[in-house]
Amino acid sequence: MQIRKKTAGIKQIELIEEDLTGGAIEQIWFLLRDHTNLRPDVGLSDQILLEVPLTQINPEVLISVNLLNQLDIILCDYIQKQGHFQQSTLTPFRTAIQAFHLQWMSKFPACLITDISEELQDKNGNKSAKTLLHTDLPQGLRRDKWWWDFDNQGTYHPGSRTRMEVQAIEWS
Repeated sequence: MQIRKKTAGIKQIELIEEDLTGGAIEQIWFLLRDHTNLRPDVGLSDQILLEVPLTQINPEVLISVNLLNQLDIILCDYIQKQGHFQQSTLTPFRTAIQAFHLQWMSKFPACLITDISEELQDKNGNKSAKTLLHTDLPQGLRRDKWWWDFDNQGTYHPGSRTRMEVQAIEWS
């Protein structure tokens, strides 16, 4: 909503709403709502068909910022809450969603900025980390990597400081 207010009245900007998961959001919703077609014994990535987004535009460049590692998170949280799939069986689905986004982007000149890992440090100084990517990133023309102090107050993960390792890649 904030972006709509900020861009209202600017003639050079057109806002387009699009499901960048390739339609996985709607397909998962219908699949889990109507259990008749649900097959927990078959991986989710084999039960949905991802469709190329934004076919109506031909961009000069695509910029994906803080999106790649988040495309699958809400979906997988929802799927787990429904109780049909275990976390371990969702990894191929996560890979499919992230790889699909990169495959789509690779058709255009693009810049990708994404969190690649999350590091937690608790009050006792104990550290833990987890990867946020489930696919390989492209080589690109230029790459950079840095750490982002995401939450030093311990609100994102209560009682822990959170840092994100971020990577940027540009390709043409």
